[in-house]
Amino acid sequence: MATALGAPSGEAAPRRRARRALLTAVVAAALLSPSPGAAAAAPSDRAPNARPATTLPSGFLPAQVPATDPEFVDVPLPTNPISLSLLDVAAESAELESADDALEGTEDRRDGAIAEQDRLRRHLVDLADERVETVDLLAQRRADEEQRGIERLVAVEFHAQRVRDVEEAQGTVRRAQRAVAKAQDALRELLIANYMSESSNISDISAVLSGQSGVNDALVRLSLGESSIAARVADIEDRLADLRDTEAALDRAEAARDAAARERDRAQQAERDAVAAREGTEQHIRDIDAESERTVREEADAVAEVGRREVDVLVARAEVTPARLRADVVGDGLDFQLVALDAWLKAAASADCKVEWWMLAAISKIEGRHGTFGGGQLGARGYPTARIIGPALNGTNGNANIGDTDGGLYDDDSVLDHAVGPMQFIPSTWARWGRDGDGDGAADPHTFYDATAGAVAYLCAGRTDLTDEAQLRAAYFSYNHSLTYVAAVLSEARRYQAALQIGPHVPAEPAPGP
Repeated sequence: MATALGAPSGEAAPRRRARRALLTAVVAAALLSPSPGAAAAAPSDRAPNARPATTLPSGFLPAQVPATDPEFVDVPLPTNPISLSLLDVAAESAELESADDALEGTEDRRDGAIAEQDRLRRHLVDLADERVETVDLLAQRRADEEQRGIERLVAVEFHAQRVRDVEEAQGTVRRAQRAVAKAQDALRELLIANYMSESSNISDISAVLSGQSGVNDALVRLSLGESSIAARVADIEDRLADLRDTEAALDRAEAARDAAARERDRAQQAERDAVAAREGTEQHIRDIDAESERTVREEADAVAEVGRREVDVLVARAEVTPARLRADVVGDGLDFQLVALDAWLKAAASADCKVEWWMLAAISKIEGRHGTFGGGQLGARGYPTARIIGPALNGTNGNANIGDTDGGLYDDDSVLDHAVGPMQFIPSTWARWGRDGDGDGAADPHTFYDATAGAVAYLCAGRTDLTDEAQLRAAYFSYNHSLTYVAAVLSEARRYQAALQIGPHVPAEPAPGP
């Protein structure tokens, strides 16, 4: 921690002076009641070897005035992040519970937005994979369509050939029919001629000519007795056999033609199915592309929504830390806020001698009731909501008579000094032992971090180890030359030591500057 008390550069000092002037105008006539520890304090007790000053000492900065500063925001300074040692320390307040609930709600909504973003991204990946598979399938569909087209052409040509086969067979049948008719005509002419020349059995001849009896009828052959007629009959029989053969061949050709027609129809339907499958696959690719475009837009909206929800979480989380610092530490016998414990841990860690937090807590309890004297509370940055200013050190009620040493800078009194702040420093003592405990570039006895850091510096002066009770008692006695005071503070210290066990301060990384 920086201990230099030099004024900050730029416009910080003028702004603080303006705020200080505003405070002086508001509270100059309204001094607070004395704190429990201030009444017993004497100037020499508070400021060993200090010289009273009649002018503002060099290096002093005007006190911060949150109560009258419209720009003040009660959040931890970037230079003073909360100690990591406090992560597991239980604290409670209605404000903290509300802030935790709000944070949980915003985190749930953020997580829901992240889940939706992740779902859309997975869907995009799935769509991309599906498109690759569908493009591969389209290639197969096109190859299948081409093959079905070839098969359809082959089937059409095969059917056409079978049709020609039928036509050829039909011609053969017609020729066979004509041959049979011609042979029958020849036999008819021969029989008629034979009838004209010789007597014949007219009924047998009629039977032959009418085709109602076989031409090899024995009666006809015997009755006619002519070899030429037998030859004609045999020729008819041959022609009839040829006709039967050609008719059978025609039947086979027609059956083959019909089978080829069915195969052609099947091939044509297969080609149509292949075309429909290819077109369906192409449409599916177009549908995937359209779905991908929609999902990309939705994913972009989801990313923006996650960003908005992340901002909401950061805002809600920013409310939790100050609410937690303002909350009360939970535990039997514990009566302070977490911000006070944070200040004690950090002051002890930066001390020039060995100090424990509970040693500082005891002084804080007696001197200013942990920053709550006068009815106030500590804010997250360490400022009491009610500034603690002791009675005028005018030599009455056991107090020393100390004229003004700070020009009314800290105690709003340009005539007499007052003990100020949660650790009740006299301005002249603060001039020597004041420290910048929160890293804001100012040493302000009204803020808990600076006052605690100053108290540690004061207690460690000339000492090495306050865990040694003799040194601790001597340190307490130097703070207030009263054995009763030492006993009261030591009692509180042991009580806090027993009530809460916590490790030393573990610093967090300071937040980056603007």
